[in-house]
Amino acid sequence: MPAFAAIFFDLIIASYNFSIKRIGHYLGHVIEPELKTKHPTPRLLWEEYMQLPQSKQVVANLGNLGITLLVSIVAAWVLLAHPSIEAISMLVVLAALLVIDCGVVLRPKTLANIQNDRRPK
Repeated sequence: MPAFAAIFFDLIIASYNFSIKRIGHYLGHVIEPELKTKHPTPRLLWEEYMQLPQSKQVVANLGNLGITLLVSIVAAWVLLAHPSIEAISMLVVLAALLVIDCGVVLRPKTLANIQNDRRPK
């Protein structure tokens, strides 16, 4: 059960990350340009600062995925130690969810990707 909870927790975090990116995109492309024109400042505004290479981070997402992988390995070991139809079914579902989780965490969709996906071809 903890392995399933860890996977769903990762997906919740990915969802929040995406929501925060949407807010940042709006601030950086709508609000901050207007602020710059109305109130010029030599300082970087928040989204300008966040675009700098030194403000990027990936450790948190990898840390969450690492914990999920560790819990999933233990769960798989326990399920394989007591083979049954139920255990194998849970292992298959766990593996499928783990693949989805890894895809979401390691290859997150960006706003540009989603906007390009929505454009008619």
